[in-house]
Parts: sequence; C-alpha cells; structure tokens
Amino acid sequence: MDIAFTNNFNLLDLMDIEEKKLLSSYAKSELVGGLILGEYARRAKDNFLRDKLIHHSAEEIRHASYITTLLEKNGGSITAHDEKGSHYYAKAGFPKSEIEVLAMTEAFEPVALLHYKVYVDTKGVSDDVKNVFHKIIKEESHAGWITNWLDTQLDKSAVDEARNRYRKVIEEVYLQELERLKKLEGLVREIAINADKYIKRHGLWE
Repeated sequence: MDIAFTNNFNLLDLMDIEEKKLLSSYAKSELVGGLILGEYARRAKDNFLRDKLIHHSAEEIRHASYITTLLEKNGGSITAHDEKGSHYYAKAGFPKSEIEVLAMTEAFEPVALLHYKVYVDTKGVSDDVKNVFHKIIKEESHAGWITNWLDTQLDKSAVDEARNRYRKVIEEVYLQELERLKKLEGLVREIAINADKYIKRHGLWE
C-alpha cells in the first residue's frame, strides 16, 4: 500500500485511552455488521445466499472477537454501542431487504479495510495491533461475492438506489470521524491524518 506517512510520532509503550476507544468502535462495528448479516442468513430462502451470509456473519463476529481480545490484553474493553446514534449503522438504519443489507456491507467494508491498512502502516502502532489487523485484512479481502450478487439482481433500480444511499452515508460518517480524530492527540490523530492523505491522494469520494 503506497502511503507516505508522517514519521514524527513516538508512541508510549502503553495503549492510550483514545486508541482503546478507536479499537472499541471497530469491534462494535464488526459485531453489529455480523449480527445484521446473521439475521438475514436466518431469513434467507436461497441456499447460496444463506450459506454466504452465514460465513460472512461469522467472519465479522470473529473479527470483533479478535479486537476485543486485543483490548483485553491492553486493559481495555468494549464500550456501549453508539448511544448518540452517530455511527454508520445508526445513520444508515436497519436494512429492509437482502439488497439493502448487501449494499450496506459492500459500501462499508472497503472503508474499514482502508482504515485498517492505514492503521498498521502508521509509525508507532504496536506489533500486537498490527498482527490483529493483518489477520483481519487478509480475511476481509474475500468479499467479492457481494458485488457479484448485487450485479446479478433483476431490480437494478433498487440496487442502484441502495448502493448510492449507503455509500453516501458511509462517506459522510467516515469523513466526520476523521475530522474528529484529527483534533485529538497521539496515535489516533496520526492515523486520521494519514487516512485523509490517502483519500486525497487517490481521489476517493470526489
């Protein structure tokens, strides 16, 4: 990943509270995503879709478990989920169809991957954190079936509407979150700055 990052940040040995909060938000997003996919797996009548949703749901929840274990090792824990209603799933609302749940997942996962990759490539990130996110990145890279499934649906207008709506929500929330993180101190600020650089360098969301 071709990212030129700032190199002037020295991380203390201990994970600071803002990094713990950031990791907690990742774990909660993975968990909620997994639970939503699991609910649609339970409802699905198509065997192919049901099998894919079960595997994908389990993967997301497993990733939440990885990050939770990482937090526990560093004296942290998962906080209450998005009580202010400002995060991705709160803004997007609960998906009302299979098309919506997969359009939401298709829009969310590239943004999560971008941030995870920026995270591990930022100077000062601990080896424990890098190992966890490298594992998640490797597993998250196998979600191409979602795009293929959406592309084959007969109701093209519903697919286009759902894709556009969820991409807009996720772009808005993610950019707001970057601005919030850039106002903080320490490692999370460096991560946000580097993510912003990557987005601008590659012309994302222009």
